[in-house]
Amino acid sequence: MPQAVIVAIHGFCIGGGVDLSCACDIRLASRDAVFSIRETRMAMVADLGTLQRMPYIIGESCFASWL
Repeated sequence: MPQAVIVAIHGFCIGGGVDLSCACDIRLASRDAVFSIRETRMAMVADLGTLQRMPYIIGESCFASWL
């Protein structure tokens, strides 16, 4: 897409919301934003690319403790 995609996150960002925000170019989150990938707690694989994109976004050292 030639235009930058910007997402604003306020409150809970769970599952598909995390997937969509990972696919955006710019992410803005409020102080009370809560992120969670619930599939990992149920021993499922997040299938929309979250686990592939997340280490590049927040860094690998933070990613392991975030799950």
